[in-house]
Amino acid sequence: MKDLLDLNMRIYRLWWESVEANSAAWTTIAMRLPHLAESLQPGATPSHETQTMIAEKVIAIAQGARDASLVTAHLAGKMLQGPIGPTEMAVNMLKVAEAATRPANRRVRANAERLTRKKD
Repeated sequence: MKDLLDLNMRIYRLWWESVEANSAAWTTIAMRLPHLAESLQPGATPSHETQTMIAEKVIAIAQGARDASLVTAHLAGKMLQGPIGPTEMAVNMLKVAEAATRPANRRVRANAERLTRKKD
């Protein structure tokens, strides 16, 4: 029963984090479109903001892959110790998904906050 409750809480939390990240992503995209438009002009050099957004995406992907690999290795170790039930397996798979998406979710929320902050 505890595993089932944990599964439901993880599903809900992952859903809510995806809603927050989606909202933040749209905000970030809207704020960065002018930078992208400038960078697409022939002969234009990418702005600092454009360079930053590309670099941070590469870093977030690498961090997510690393974190998901660590959680997957932990799961493999559990499976080597003995069989695990389907609910526990689902919980562990959600842990992998959470680990993979956490760096990108953090980055996109931080970007939306930074880009919408009023400048005095």
